[in-house]
Amino acid sequence: DVFERGALGLAWLTSSVGFGAILAGVYLSQRRNTDGLRHIVIINTGLFGLALIALVSTDWFWLAVPSVALAGFAMVVCAVGAQSLIQDAVDSAMRGRVLSLYGLVFRAGVAFGSLIIGALAADFGLPWPIGTAALACVAAALIAQTATRNA
Repeated sequence: DVFERGALGLAWLTSSVGFGAILAGVYLSQRRNTDGLRHIVIINTGLFGLALIALVSTDWFWLAVPSVALAGFAMVVCAVGAQSLIQDAVDSAMRGRVLSLYGLVFRAGVAFGSLIIGALAADFGLPWPIGTAALACVAAALIAQTATRNA
């Protein structure tokens, strides 16, 4: 227990993720189309990584709370934004099949990643695997931003 806050601290952190997710839903609901959404998804991939880096880098509870709120926001923007981009790009005759495959990969990827992080956490503690995954998010965002700028 890094923050030594018990159940109440966990409730604060969990609620903060939900608060960020709700804000992301409100933000995305205000968009009229997918113009610029790819860039927004890329930026939020990087923000998600940075928020997790802030989380694993601190033992101060009141910095962790906004960090996980930002992570919740960025996570929802990425997930819903990517799904919106897929829906917009795919022919309507194939949309259901493609979104089913996306859902399968999305859910299986989270489960597989959790398994890997859990296994690594047993040997190295939780901050290192999460921090490494967070750095991968930041790197992916930088690569995607560079690739889309050059496309």
